[in-house]
Amino acid sequence: MDADLESLIDTLPMHIRDLLLERDDVNELLEVVLDLGREPEARFLSESLVVSSTEITEAEIDHVIEKVSLFGEDNRAGIERTLHRISAMRNRSGKVVGLTLRVGRAVYGTIRIIEDLVLSGRSVLLLGKPGVGKTTMLREIARVLADDAQKRVIIVDTSNEIAGDGDIPHPGIGRARRMQVRLPALQHAVMIEAVENHMPEVIVIDEIGTEADADAARTIAERGVQLVATAHGNTLDNLIMNPTLSDLVGGVEAVTLGDIEARRRGTQKTVRERRAPPTFDILVEIQGWNEVVVHEDVSDVVDRMLRGNPISPQLRTMDELGRLQRSHAETKVASLFNGLDRSDRRDTPRRAWGVPMPEDPVESIPMKSVSILPYGINKGKLMQAVQGINAPVELVADLGKADMLLTTKNYYRRSTQALQIAEQRGKPVYVLRKNTLAQIQQFVQALVRKQSQDAHLEGEHADAIDEAERAASRLEEGEMQVKLSPQAAYVRHLQHKAVGDMAVFISFEGGEGSGKSTQSEILTNRLRDCGFAVEFVHEPGSTELGWQVRDILKRGLPGESVISDQAELLLFSAARAELVFKALKPLQTQPDAVIVADRYVDSTTAYQGYGRGMPLEQIKVVNVLATQGVMPDLTFLLDLPPVNGLTRIGDLQLGFQMDDSVLHQNAGRADDARAQEGARFEDEPLEFHERVRRGYRELAASEPDRFCVIDATLPERRVSELIWEEVCGRFPEIAAVTEGAKR
Repeated sequence: MDADLESLIDTLPMHIRDLLLERDDVNELLEVVLDLGREPEARFLSESLVVSSTEITEAEIDHVIEKVSLFGEDNRAGIERTLHRISAMRNRSGKVVGLTLRVGRAVYGTIRIIEDLVLSGRSVLLLGKPGVGKTTMLREIARVLADDAQKRVIIVDTSNEIAGDGDIPHPGIGRARRMQVRLPALQHAVMIEAVENHMPEVIVIDEIGTEADADAARTIAERGVQLVATAHGNTLDNLIMNPTLSDLVGGVEAVTLGDIEARRRGTQKTVRERRAPPTFDILVEIQGWNEVVVHEDVSDVVDRMLRGNPISPQLRTMDELGRLQRSHAETKVASLFNGLDRSDRRDTPRRAWGVPMPEDPVESIPMKSVSILPYGINKGKLMQAVQGINAPVELVADLGKADMLLTTKNYYRRSTQALQIAEQRGKPVYVLRKNTLAQIQQFVQALVRKQSQDAHLEGEHADAIDEAERAASRLEEGEMQVKLSPQAAYVRHLQHKAVGDMAVFISFEGGEGSGKSTQSEILTNRLRDCGFAVEFVHEPGSTELGWQVRDILKRGLPGESVISDQAELLLFSAARAELVFKALKPLQTQPDAVIVADRYVDSTTAYQGYGRGMPLEQIKVVNVLATQGVMPDLTFLLDLPPVNGLTRIGDLQLGFQMDDSVLHQNAGRADDARAQEGARFEDEPLEFHERVRRGYRELAASEPDRFCVIDATLPERRVSELIWEEVCGRFPEIAAVTEGAKR
């Protein structure tokens, strides 16, 4: 038995130590588990077994604690100059009631399977489930790079698991240097310190787990330092879907395409693409001690996955004789992105960062031709606009052959007989403000967008729309009720539009100080200027019950200083149920109406669910009851780091807790509410707001058809432009009016 293992066994109570030493396979020991009042358990490579029938006592746990180092903030300790890790479990008062003693070994030669990748000078990220050997491999990588490659290697050892406990590192890391971390939350700061103070060529990090760590890793990579690290996650697709760590592989963002590019690709205007170059060039998924999956070009793999194209990672295995075998297997990834992107995966990534991306052949989608009767419109200009983008438009002179009639505001105001006949026949009449080429081009572009979307819908959501149309026919034949299959909010909106017009419902979400109230007001005013009947609502408010709920949440009840989390949830939901019943449901039946909401149901999931930590399943049940199936067609998430948002609030000296909105039609009351609101959410700790942000981002990832995530760090004007582009791209009926046409 080696000396390192003996030092760990010596910390155990005598009767457990003696029983372990009697075993022939003691060198295969992985860990020992000691829980107060339970029998001790030992785990080996091949089995787990109860070591003794005697239950563990407090004295025995204290005996072990006395022989190891002090426990840190992460409840981990060690034995000086060894690689063993002792982890503590505490009760609610902080007393240690359980210990996990994990054997640490320096295993030489474990990186032969990926040694060529490590020595290439490119940054490498290791993924794998706990216990698969990530840290052991990381330790050997540090030794090989320091001793064999003669590089300056710094290890950021947050839990002292790579180089062992104590101030003198374990010889298993070779000549690599080790920087310890006083608190786990300071890991990112030590990472930056290592680069700035010690001139490393390589930095080795175990467990990148926070957004701050990911940002620090990107900063290090941008300075030309090779990174070798592990991260939470088993596979690359896990990492892409992780809103906190996806930046390690470039991140994912919604991109709004121009009209011509969207038509060329045959997609909708909003697609998802890689946001930036990945921090790590190579990603290794550790499947076992002698089996790994290698993605040698992370940027290319992520781009392919976002397009839904198959990827071909390299599978490496090491046989018993130490022979390395490599093979490739095509892997389909479409299942990962079902519902993640509304496009049909034919889009190619942006040519970002000056790196040309190979293009897949784009299959054009046939669009139905539209016959337009120009009435008071310059036919030459209209033909020029049509030919300029090769639009599927035909100009006709007979109203009977026309699908629509196009005129100007001056002609429309006269209400001529031709216009009256067209409207009587149910022909759509589009009205341009001016008879200019720019106005005509905007109209044609909006029309092409609508046709392109309709062509996509025929394939992508055809079954759902057909189901709605069949249900409408059955209702017309006398049936009282027809149940439809569950669909996403966006698809439900399409179903309603297929069988009868309904209002457009747009909501704004975001953390404190994200600017959602400002942007919701800007959008409301812009839509009203275009002639839309916009109903602006916010929560809690917009109804008498909503205002009373706001007052209760602010001031509390007489004699009651604290409102419980459960009561808070139900109060918000009660106000929402009243809003749905008295405002939203009646408005939904008005085809020309647009509803803009400053906060809606997603706020409850983010704040009470993720922020307060209430069970998400319970919140889901309450939300379903409160909304009665009324969900937004489009939700804008203004994403902003909480520190930025809270700083904005401090700079503006605004005191608000539930939202920062001002209801136009109740301006006096809303202004008073804003002035009175203290800091129900604003004064929560930063960790609360981080959880809220994570909740919002996970909601957006789970419903990409409904959510549009916008970087709220951008200037206010740019944010409003992105919102406007998304609204016009998502709702052709709005685009047609706002770009110079009015139905």
